[in-house]
Amino acid sequence: ISSLGLSVGLENQNNYRKWKFILLGPSDTSYKKGLFNLSISFPIGYPNSPPEVCFITPIYHINVNDKKPSFMGAPQLGAINIIGLGFWKPGYTTLRELICSIYSLFYYVDIFHPFDSSKVEEYRNDRPCYETKIAHFTKKYASINSSQNFLDSHNNWDFNI
Repeated sequence: ISSLGLSVGLENQNNYRKWKFILLGPSDTSYKKGLFNLSISFPIGYPNSPPEVCFITPIYHINVNDKKPSFMGAPQLGAINIIGLGFWKPGYTTLRELICSIYSLFYYVDIFHPFDSSKVEEYRNDRPCYETKIAHFTKKYASINSSQNFLDSHNNWDFNI
């Protein structure tokens, strides 16, 4: 996993169910030079119940929720549908496999499990625009030099391009 540019640890030393990790955007993608903070919460029923994985750092991606929940039960801001994407299988998937699968999102999109269908259309019909938005969000929110970086724990995405 170290080849992924990863840092991982407990969010709080007294709670082994909540972890944080930081992924470095790959240099051969529009996410390059980005540091992406994520959280993972393991439910009491884990490994038979799926963990909840969320980007804390705003990211422009078809498969990451960028809308605030509008009602109870809605996906969290930054959520990844790890079941729909096939990243998790009950009692089988290891944390290492899950993180590697999440890292693959820097390279691939799954247009069949989007959080926002307008991004799918943009991806299909105007890939340069889609890639430009990725680079913009990465520079604005995930750059170590950005005044708006999200390496701390707040999660208040405000996408003004």
